[in-house]
Amino acid sequence: MAPMARTVARSLGNPCSNGVANCGRRGVFGYGDQVVTRCPGFKIKPDRVQPRGPASLANLSTKSGQAHHGLTAPRQRSIMTVVMTRVTREHIIANRALPRERLRDRIFESAIDLFRRRGYDSTTIEAISKRAGVAKGTLFNFFPSKGAILLEHYRSLDHEFGRAMAAMPPQNPCAALVRFFGKAERLLRSEGSLIDDIVREIAVDATIRAADESSGRRDRAQWSEYVAACQAEGEIAAEVDPAVVGLVIADLWSGSVQEWIRGGKSYSLRSRLAAKLKVLFFGLEPRRRARRGN
Repeated sequence: MAPMARTVARSLGNPCSNGVANCGRRGVFGYGDQVVTRCPGFKIKPDRVQPRGPASLANLSTKSGQAHHGLTAPRQRSIMTVVMTRVTREHIIANRALPRERLRDRIFESAIDLFRRRGYDSTTIEAISKRAGVAKGTLFNFFPSKGAILLEHYRSLDHEFGRAMAAMPPQNPCAALVRFFGKAERLLRSEGSLIDDIVREIAVDATIRAADESSGRRDRAQWSEYVAACQAEGEIAAEVDPAVVGLVIADLWSGSVQEWIRGGKSYSLRSRLAAKLKVLFFGLEPRRRARRGN
């Protein structure tokens, strides 16, 4: 018997010689780390407890509303309530002791882990709450829906892409882009099938689609700034409009990623993009050399 159940039995002042916790006819039911104790020989009704166990239990008095161990039906119900309350309160107290940000992170990480393992559609709010060890109400305090969790994950991925883009050097832009796309591929592959779920949800979820469209506008602006930095280094012709080049790179990336995902991610995205970038940057180089020789 768990120490908690023994403590509860003693705290009730039970007149039974052995105490409820040590009663040979009791039942112990475990739900994770929760312990519920009751005597299975009786069926609790509003006004009395009726014996349903062995005949030897029939000698127990129920005429005055007294049940096994000398407790009335409401009092026996209180045993269940006390035990469940004490167990549940431990979880509540433990959760309340955590800073809100840590509790939120625990819910978020539990959800993303389940999304990756089971798939987004197959993961329920109940499963997320159970994995995080919180009530559904606590989850909804931080995330109003399952989609809100996926949206936050999309934004975190987008932030990682933005950081990688910002770190690209303006020297030798073709090689820098190939390295960036290699990092991007590794990040996408680390998501497993969840990246497929995200792409699908972009098409059907208006909120995530709006976030993706906003991300696209930021990416195009960032690519334009990068091209301008390359122009300042003399790596890209000054007469080229950086906004147009930024659009070309953004379209090259988004189109290639969608094709790669539809193809089951069965080939190297980095290698495919590297071949396209070489055409973009050096495809007309022999012709330029020929003009220089004239």
